[in-house]
This record gives sequence, C-alpha cells and structure tokens, in this order.
Amino acid sequence: MPDLCEAAGRGGDAVSRFVEVELALGSLDEVARALATIGVAFERTGEPLLLEGGIECGDVPVLLRIAAGTCGSVESFGFVVGASADAVLVCGEPDRRRLARELVTPLVAALAHARLVADPSLDVDTIAAQDGSIRVRVRSR
Repeated sequence: MPDLCEAAGRGGDAVSRFVEVELALGSLDEVARALATIGVAFERTGEPLLLEGGIECGDVPVLLRIAAGTCGSVESFGFVVGASADAVLVCGEPDRRRLARELVTPLVAALAHARLVADPSLDVDTIAAQDGSIRVRVRSR
C-alpha cells in the first residue's frame, strides 16, 4: 500500500499504532457510495467519530467509521479527508495488510466501475465468472 504514515497528526499519540494510507480512491462521498455497493456497513454523522480500541494509542478521529470485525479487522477503522481532498484510510497497523486484500481491492473495483458507468460515452457490461471473479467489458458507444 502506498504512502504509509502515522496518524499522530490527527490527534493520536506519537506512539500511535493507527496509520494513514493514502490510496487516491477519490472523495469521501465516492468512497461511501462504493462501500455501500460492496456491502460494507459504516457510520457517518458529519462530525468526527473516534476509532477506539488501539492497544498502544489514543482514540483517533475519522469522518467515516467502520466497526471492528468488518473485513476480518481486529480494530475499528475509517476514512478521513487528506490534503488532496481524497479519502485516506486510517487503520491499525495489525489490520493494514488484511484490509488491503479484503477491503481495498473490492473498494477500488467498485469505484472504477461507478466511474465507468457514469461516463455516457462508454457501454459497460459486468460479467461474473463461476470462480467468483468479475470482469468488466468497456466499449465506446
């Protein structure tokens, strides 16, 4: 995962095990729609919500929070808005690799599909294979 840094700048302690992962996914609204598409429940109130339960760190505020246990995570995790206005994943270091597989991969696919479908110049077909994989066929109209 690219651009990994400690989340201490958002209110955590300097020894925080929460990390920020910049994924260039898009806006927080786009990420919220994609999470709903892939069936991941989240909490978003418009106010900062705290990630709790980190063994070595204080609570960390996020704008979109996902409960511990989701995608096999040990701790709650969420998203904040980064300097480039893109959503940034905030998660515990123990969950980072698991979330890369279980959350980020389908999330990126859902975001890409939504962007392709929104383009009126493209004809987009989704094809589900028997092995569970999904192919997207894109043609110009």
